[in-house]
Amino acid sequence: MNRSLHGRLPGTLAEPAPVRGPPAREAAVQRRTVRRAGEATPGADFASVPLSRRLEIGDPADAVVGLQGGDAMPAEKKAAPKAADCAEKLTWVPVSPVPTDIRADTALEFAAGVDAVLGAGGHTHVSVTIKPTVEGGRMKQVGLTLESSIIRPRWAGGRPSESEKQLIKRVEAFIKAHEERHRDLSRSVMQQAVCDALGKPVAEAEKILKHATCELEPAAQEQLDAAEGQLQWVKDASGAVVDFKAVGATHDYHVAGCDPFAAPPQDESGDAGKDGED
Repeated sequence: MNRSLHGRLPGTLAEPAPVRGPPAREAAVQRRTVRRAGEATPGADFASVPLSRRLEIGDPADAVVGLQGGDAMPAEKKAAPKAADCAEKLTWVPVSPVPTDIRADTALEFAAGVDAVLGAGGHTHVSVTIKPTVEGGRMKQVGLTLESSIIRPRWAGGRPSESEKQLIKRVEAFIKAHEERHRDLSRSVMQQAVCDALGKPVAEAEKILKHATCELEPAAQEQLDAAEGQLQWVKDASGAVVDFKAVGATHDYHVAGCDPFAAPPQDESGDAGKDGED
């Protein structure tokens, strides 16, 4: 499973990107034959679908008046729901790219620099590979590998006032925590799917994994962004930006035609990919 979404920080460019509406996305689904284990029945396949989530930063022109450090505090961190325990754990492969360094003297300069380099406050990319072992018509092993990568900014210094420095560091910390929540949701949803699919008849197991990949996982990510998908600036009575708060944003992370177990494409000879001994 893999999904890719690309967006901009609304309002940090001359022509602000829209705050609402589905971000552009790219999706790919691949299918490959894998070697059967032992007496595994035909049809054990490798499925892969690409994914990505992003955080928006609001237009400073839309800043709201609020109390610095009071009602402007971002939403509290909520742990991802814990998946049921079972005999098989997914294989988690976290990839940790070096954060993108941004120099800035103010929080608004930091946001503008992030937009210019990353195109959004942060990105979470997830890749899920399913390589099951099938025996006796049942999914003996799901073989799900989850690879995650978070692309985020890091303040690299500048000449801010003490209040601006603290605001920049809070923005940086919130972006990091938000993207980690996206990552943890993917891990929780897909682990639950592994437990639910394990030992089930192949058709039922594939239905469970498809539902988790194409419906449950994106819905969970959309729910998170509905609560804290945008960083909104807060200004004082003079109009100066002094803080921020997390507000909801509407995103559509569902991929049209999503099916990790779709039939393989036809090759040049007109024959579809065939299961067989490697």
